[in-house]
Amino acid sequence: MPKLGMHEVEVMYRMRERLEPLALAESIPHLTGDDHRRAFMRLTGPARRWVVNAEHRLLLDAIERRDVVDAERCLRGHIRRTRVELCRHPEVFR
Repeated sequence: MPKLGMHEVEVMYRMRERLEPLALAESIPHLTGDDHRRAFMRLTGPARRWVVNAEHRLLLDAIERRDVVDAERCLRGHIRRTRVELCRHPEVFR
């Protein structure tokens, strides 16, 4: 399996910042009450867990309110923060 470098990961996250909010916006009108409850995550570190949990709660709140604009904004920010965090740690890609 090829190893991704920091540049490749940054490009992938920039793509996600643009594509995933659009996919989310298209799906929100079709979601049922059970769809957003099935989400789960596995994280390490309590500080990161708190931030990611807060981001996910904001995203789920926007989805429950059917607020497409706010949901897109939350998802875009979540993906962007993850990309920036990864780019600050080039040692991950060695």
